[in-house]
Amino acid sequence: MADRCASHAESPATHRCDGCGELLCDDCVDEGHRLLFCKLCGEMAVPLVVGQATNVPERQRQKVLSASYSLADALGYPLRGSGAWLFGTYVGLVALVGGLSLLPGFGLALIFLSVALMLMLAGLLLSIIRSTANGNNEIPSWPDWDFYERLRDVLQLMSAFLVALVPVVGLLYLADCGILSFARGEWTLLCWLTFGVGLAIGALLWVVALGSVALYDTPLSAFRLDLHLGAIGVFRGSLVKVVAFLVLLTLASDLLETVVLLGLPVVGSLVASAIDTYTLFTGAHLIGVLFRQHADEIDRVYIG
Repeated sequence: MADRCASHAESPATHRCDGCGELLCDDCVDEGHRLLFCKLCGEMAVPLVVGQATNVPERQRQKVLSASYSLADALGYPLRGSGAWLFGTYVGLVALVGGLSLLPGFGLALIFLSVALMLMLAGLLLSIIRSTANGNNEIPSWPDWDFYERLRDVLQLMSAFLVALVPVVGLLYLADCGILSFARGEWTLLCWLTFGVGLAIGALLWVVALGSVALYDTPLSAFRLDLHLGAIGVFRGSLVKVVAFLVLLTLASDLLETVVLLGLPVVGSLVASAIDTYTLFTGAHLIGVLFRQHADEIDRVYIG
């Protein structure tokens, strides 16, 4: 029979006081700035089970990781809390770049602003994955402006994309379906089926590789196919669902964007940038949720 709390006999004990030695349930544990304390005497509360949170940040993270989080919650992510301001700011900047591109005399400034936005977006997307995986359900603040750090973020995103191409290129090569034959319109049904299978596998690898470079930032981590395959084995059906939803979200946003641009030629660019931004932020958040829901198992895959 499990040990019971000294003050609440109906509740199982989760901690023992380091001072008075009494067994404590969760209700008998106080959270300080960082440490956990006994409500009976004020001394430190020590967890009874190995792996249980030993301090306040770990305890709060475990609560978030164990809490339910629905797809409807994820869809509201870009507009939640202070993130709505950041979302609106980025949409406005993208629309500004689009407007300046229509005017003469802004060539150099436009290039600088476009590059800066690309670098900051890369850092923000990786930050969204990290913060979500660690239990935060609101958009983090903009990353610091450091050209080399942000350039590194872009390279990380590109490395995840290159990994996603591996099954596409490999399967097409095995099926003897080359680029030249595609350009000449000579692809057979087998080639198209092979291409589709490669894209599907590549999408799974892309999600896993992108999450890994955001959370386990080690040299060449994106290219560790052995670890990614292990992660796919952990995620299984959850990964397929996330990838399927990301594909549907992208297709829906592209369709909506096309309709908006055709129907609203004046303000269409602003609405289109909002749709694109929503898709990017929500997609990164969903990847973070996937890694959060399998945190312990994925940690064992990537860091042992």
